[in-house]
Amino acid sequence: MSLRQVNPLSFFLGFTVASLLVGIHTSGVLEGDSSFTLAWGSKQADPGPVDPKIPFHQAWAHMTPRPFDTPDLAPRLDGIIPASRVCVMSSDTRAMTPVSARPDIDLFDVEPYVFSTYFNLWWALRHGYKYKMVRIEKIPGYDAMWTKQHAILSMLRDETCELVVYFDGDMYVTLPEYSIFDLLAHWGFHERASLLMAMDQPVHVLPQNQNATNAGFAVFRRTPVAIKAVEDIIACPETIPECAIWKLEAKHEQTAFNLFVRPHLKEGEEFIIVPCTEANGNFRNRWCKGKYITHAWHAKDTVTERASKILIRETFSWLESVFDGENLIESSAAS
Repeated sequence: MSLRQVNPLSFFLGFTVASLLVGIHTSGVLEGDSSFTLAWGSKQADPGPVDPKIPFHQAWAHMTPRPFDTPDLAPRLDGIIPASRVCVMSSDTRAMTPVSARPDIDLFDVEPYVFSTYFNLWWALRHGYKYKMVRIEKIPGYDAMWTKQHAILSMLRDETCELVVYFDGDMYVTLPEYSIFDLLAHWGFHERASLLMAMDQPVHVLPQNQNATNAGFAVFRRTPVAIKAVEDIIACPETIPECAIWKLEAKHEQTAFNLFVRPHLKEGEEFIIVPCTEANGNFRNRWCKGKYITHAWHAKDTVTERASKILIRETFSWLESVFDGENLIESSAAS
């Protein structure tokens, strides 16, 4: 009897994603918000008021990350901010068709922004954080990139979010073993800091992007400084004549921040800047390799495959960690 050949990588990817993300559905929590939660997908007996995100986080809690190559630059904040008050988020004007609604799709063909959403959701759940996908409408007269500042502001005004971690749709965590608290301590985000971004690549064809920080990945502590910074970005095109051009001109809200808001922030005190190669760029870029956070840029076509391989690797590591003596029986062929 012959069996049809199955690509083992595709099979395991499908199994992994289905197992981890089954039952994902959207429900409105904030105005204009679609937030992802997990729901039981089977017809099993009601287990009672059990939040499936809690055992998911607990199952991964024993997985400890590798030590960083260099000492942390700041004390850890998880003694001050509980994981339950960390809100990981993305925002998009595009509708996202759930993978479960397309049962015949090869998971390697899933759109990059869709796969990165699921991937960053998985990272958030693994470390015990909330995840929010904010669906927001495009603002007339503005490029769509401006909508994310409104989404971020809505999260900063949510009293349940002490720390807001924002990802663009072409970004994902390259080394998901690290929690946001691991990374913040490594990068020197101390108790007095309010914002964090990574530098953009040092050589850029756009003069307005020289010496710029990249707004694709950003961390905000819920402080008056952070809230005012986001409010100032939003107001910039309407209150500063020289800023109006960036409504539609690249790099839009990122340039508005770098030219008109960033100069008023105390770098190293209020605003922490991360080296480009650690939280920006990707393997194809000469200067910024995305060591901890990948920003795909012109490598968007690689997001689904590369992120899926990370997901498989991490799942294998978890399986190895729970494969102990109870799973292994020593037997002898001799009777």
